[in-house]
Amino acid sequence: RARACLSSTRLHLDDLLIQTPYSLIGNRIHMNYQSWDDLADFNNKVWLDGQLADTKVNMRDIAYFAPALSYMKQQQVSIQTRVTGTVSSLRIRNLDVSFGNQSSFMGSVNIVGLPEIDETYIDASVKDFYTHASDLEPIIGTEMPGMIHRLGQIDFSGAFNGFVTDFVAYGLFKTQVGTVRTDMNLKFNQTES
Repeated sequence: RARACLSSTRLHLDDLLIQTPYSLIGNRIHMNYQSWDDLADFNNKVWLDGQLADTKVNMRDIAYFAPALSYMKQQQVSIQTRVTGTVSSLRIRNLDVSFGNQSSFMGSVNIVGLPEIDETYIDASVKDFYTHASDLEPIIGTEMPGMIHRLGQIDFSGAFNGFVTDFVAYGLFKTQVGTVRTDMNLKFNQTES
């Protein structure tokens, strides 16, 4: 349900509540476009401006639009944020995300290249990110090495730049085995599901 305004150049949904069997999305989404024809190239031509609050998204709903993410379909993510841009070039501000049993992210992210996740570039400014290997494995799609599990909770502030399986992380890492300031490149082998 929502208060809706639809025309040949916009669809505005205020006081929004979208509920699927798996997800709950709330607050406001505005979509602006030049004409109805732009909807045929939604990912590149429809400008989004959304405010999400108390939103819970199950990745099986996202995988419907980005099939490459179907290996993550058991993951649920809680989100509060402001999103602007097109699907292929998103700006995400004041992002507060929690997932898994022990993971949370606060910061801002620019994402270019969706829906092709393997070709998507991510530029994230991380105010505070904490996680555990067991929460990352379903997202990365591969089992983490035992040494990563031994780190326990991983806290990070700094930046991530790159692709899902090949990125640079620089900033401050804190774990149960110690603290390190770093500028490192991480590469993960992709596995087929």
